[in-house]
Amino acid sequence: MAEEPPHQHDTQPPAGWFTRFLNTVEWLGNLLPHPVTLFACFTIGIVLLSGFAA
Repeated sequence: MAEEPPHQHDTQPPAGWFTRFLNTVEWLGNLLPHPVTLFACFTIGIVLLSGFAA
């Protein structure tokens, strides 16, 4: 049986403000539905708003 290498502590320096910003943008982007779904919802919304405004 092969020996496992010693575990290294994964200590990273604290993330800067820009990295935290990008992580937040990525997290928010992952919450959005598929682009085709977004397009369909916006299209239906515009058609409905246009019908009410006319």
